[in-house]
Amino acid sequence: MTSGQPTQVTLFLTDKSLEAAIEASNETGDNLTDTINRALVVYNQVLRASRTGGSFSFQVKPDRPDEVRVQAELVIAPRT
Repeated sequence: MTSGQPTQVTLFLTDKSLEAAIEASNETGDNLTDTINRALVVYNQVLRASRTGGSFSFQVKPDRPDEVRVQAELVIAPRT
């Protein structure tokens, strides 16, 4: 799956998940596929940060409301 080629999958979304995906898609103008792809990347970063004790944040610039900066900081504590 790392060939760079898209992989087709079937998703069964709950009503709440579908509503969130449609709302995000309408907000950004992206199609549902791109919206779900971006959401999965962000979710993966949240999981990584939570496993390592890191932090996760996002920032929206007032002059660029269409651009969201997502940042994950992974902190690995030294073993004692």
